[in-house]
Amino acid sequence: MLQENLCRKYEALHGRPYAADNSTFRFTLDHDYADRKNGKIQKLITIKEGRPDETKVKGLLAPFRLEAPLELMEVGYECGFGERNSQGFGMVKVDEDCGGKSVASSQ
Repeated sequence: MLQENLCRKYEALHGRPYAADNSTFRFTLDHDYADRKNGKIQKLITIKEGRPDETKVKGLLAPFRLEAPLELMEVGYECGFGERNSQGFGMVKVDEDCGGKSVASSQ
């Protein structure tokens, strides 16, 4: 689903479908981090709390590794990974200690 989401964002940005080979796409959560957190890496955020249009959004807050074509990684970094990016979700920070290849989510 993440790969399809990035491809849709690529198409929206560039006005053409993403046509490169996607066979190198791998997304892996940091299982050591999840173990240290006892699996508690989900976070429930309430948007517009107390209003009739209140919404609850469940997200993950955990380091992950992404191996993907550079164009898709750039789209994810600039636009956000996953959904609800316009509400601030999907932002990432590149882990320079891993040669810039590992990314940790912040929302």
